[in-house]
Amino acid sequence: MIKDQNFKTDRATVLDPATTQETQSSPRLIIVSGVLLGHQIELGEAPVTIGRSSECTIALPHPSVSRQHCRIWRENGRYRIEDLGSTNRTFLNGEAVTRADLRDGDQISVGSNALKFFIGASVVVLWRLRNRPGDEARAAQSYSAAVAYPDAPADAWRWHGIALMKQGRAGEAKAAFARYLLMKPDAPDAAWVRQMAG
Repeated sequence: MIKDQNFKTDRATVLDPATTQETQSSPRLIIVSGVLLGHQIELGEAPVTIGRSSECTIALPHPSVSRQHCRIWRENGRYRIEDLGSTNRTFLNGEAVTRADLRDGDQISVGSNALKFFIGASVVVLWRLRNRPGDEARAAQSYSAAVAYPDAPADAWRWHGIALMKQGRAGEAKAAFARYLLMKPDAPDAAWVRQMAG
């Protein structure tokens, strides 16, 4: 069986003890490493496709991701994952899979990206970087690679702008923020991004 050497993440899970009922949150995926770090998608009845294509539900514009990499769907009350013939395979908890059931807390590796699957009370999690040397540089490099694709999602431009701002590259950051606002003018954080782009 093929193992993914990079399946460990630089994150810690913190559960809110006040939230204990599974009915309070819907199942979801949280991107914990790679392009679009921190983004979440709530899962429902509609299948979710993950890939490099902008047509995917979760578009991860990175060369390690196939255009149509994998899909997640609900079947008989359970969520399942299936690799769609991707070049770099889909990994579940470090093991290459063709098709498998998902369980609470599973980690899915798609190219150089990692996503966590949560259901019920486990959805109420906080992720934080360990602030190891080089973490911000690696994040900035991922966002820079993401926006190099013509079909990069708007949020990639937002995170690219934030990374550039942290590096002190204000002019480039403002251009990235302007691109984000052009693509997503009614975003919930548009006022904050306009202020940063000012």
